[in-house]
Amino acid sequence: MLMLALLACSPEITLTPVTDICQDVDLDNLGDPQLLVEAGEPLVVYLKPLVTSSGLEFNPTFATEGRELRVYQDWDGTPGDADFCYQPTVEIGGLKGKLEVRWYLTPEDASPYATIEVKGG
Repeated sequence: MLMLALLACSPEITLTPVTDICQDVDLDNLGDPQLLVEAGEPLVVYLKPLVTSSGLEFNPTFATEGRELRVYQDWDGTPGDADFCYQPTVEIGGLKGKLEVRWYLTPEDASPYATIEVKGG
């Protein structure tokens, strides 16, 4: 868990990466990954579905600027021999107001894969 105090109007925001498996997907027809949000406390932002090597753990890098959160997707572990369907997830706790989440597929990407606006509290 990472705590940020950089976002205006939210004195303490927690960011927790979670390595979830794909849920409610047709494995024969996955389509392109979509950035989605589930309201609540914490807010849950996730990319669904994402197929990559098995045996990995979601370990993103975060960056903030004002009311913007950048999630640079990264993975730890030793890649397995098979592909696996993941739902990389970030739980955002303590958010008050709006936040723009920009999701990057790799730490080196200059442009986000997807952007979504979320609202907490």
